[in-house]
Amino acid sequence: MSAPEISIIVPVYNVQKYLQKCVDSLRFQTLKNIQIILVDDGSTDLSAQICDEYMKQDKRIVVIHQQNQGLSSARNTGLKYATSPLVTFVDSDDCVSKQTYQQALSCMTDDIDLVCFGIEVVGDALMEHRQADQEYYKLPFEGLHKIEENVILKTDKSVCNKIFKRDLIKKFHIQFPCGLNNEDYCFFVKYASIANKVYFLNRQFYQYLRHSGSIMAETFLKSPKAIDHLKIMEDICAFYQQNNLITKHRHMVAAFFNDCFSYAYRYTPNTERTHICNLAKAIIEKYHLQVSDSIIKRIRFLEKGYNEYRSLKIFGVLIGEYFRKGDKRVYKIFKIPTLKIRSKDHEIYKYYLFGFPIFVVRRFKATSKWV
Repeated sequence: MSAPEISIIVPVYNVQKYLQKCVDSLRFQTLKNIQIILVDDGSTDLSAQICDEYMKQDKRIVVIHQQNQGLSSARNTGLKYATSPLVTFVDSDDCVSKQTYQQALSCMTDDIDLVCFGIEVVGDALMEHRQADQEYYKLPFEGLHKIEENVILKTDKSVCNKIFKRDLIKKFHIQFPCGLNNEDYCFFVKYASIANKVYFLNRQFYQYLRHSGSIMAETFLKSPKAIDHLKIMEDICAFYQQNNLITKHRHMVAAFFNDCFSYAYRYTPNTERTHICNLAKAIIEKYHLQVSDSIIKRIRFLEKGYNEYRSLKIFGVLIGEYFRKGDKRVYKIFKIPTLKIRSKDHEIYKYYLFGFPIFVVRRFKATSKWV
């Protein structure tokens, strides 16, 4: 058999429940001339044995076993063993449609550096985020486009629904940041910044399974690892500076920072937000970033010891603010300190300005019984 047309890198860690469906979706692709790289990242369940059994059954499968070092390390290891001119990534609890790579590669030409297709989010976990998921993974364009700032900013940052050129990855030494979450974001924005053209294939070929044990599920529940979404900015800025891209793309880099900071701030526990403040200031000062006023304001509040800040806007106009410093809470309406009193018997909150109640908030607790 001739050299494979594409290398598919699959990091594997304790996914015996999902692994067979994932690998079978790759083995039975309509495009037969492929390389499947399974990187067992120190699994403690039966995942490693399942990988070895598949390697015995299919000569296209390469299995690498390594000590547990995390998702990024497993993907970087897979890149070392890739032999095809094109590479892509599949998470071991997800799967792809049979015709995915045959159709995706039919769009790839010498002057196209990236092919992007759609993602379908499946599974019952985190249903409250499903609408946001659908909006995020919706392809912003169709067909061939030159990769400009507008295209990079509007495209989802997953690496699992994209085809990359291995020579570009090697030339610019692009890797995933080891030990950090949000590694897809980091890899994509680096690769896209040095790529030329992208082809958007408007088909939902990739099935992304959201389940309770996933990394994103843990992040949405406010994990200390949420700060990784800001830590990857250090890696991104270093890459852009090394390749003389900071000045050229200063507005886009600022948009990356705003995105990463907001995500980290939102999903980091209140007690850990001081670390976000210190890290954000260090990155801004080191790379002379121009960030939004709202982020500067949040950093200043964190420096003052406030671990939570929320704003109340009507028609885009700021009318109220809420601050919390430990157990101390401060409410301001039209920048005037406001007293908040809770009823003893009910979830009713009254807000007083100059001794007069200005509005009342009632909170109702959910019940599982029909009344």
